[in-house]
Amino acid sequence: MFKKTILSALLAAGLSTGAYASGAESHIEDFDFSFEGPFGTYDEHQLQRGLQVYTEVCSACHGLQYISFRTLGDHGGPALEAD
Repeated sequence: MFKKTILSALLAAGLSTGAYASGAESHIEDFDFSFEGPFGTYDEHQLQRGLQVYTEVCSACHGLQYISFRTLGDHGGPALEAD
């Protein structure tokens, strides 16, 4: 058990420093999305398209048991009816 822990730590340390040792700098570009921040809004058509894709494709294997339905009627969100 102790050997596996030490080997895992050494492997993780080696993998994390490998990219920086080669001198290659990675740049992560920050994109501005309409739904970011405290005043962000959602595009209703994109949300409806996402629901359509989910119901036609994803719902065959994945459920929505962890989705909170109380926020689906919020202003600035999907703005769906209560029923």
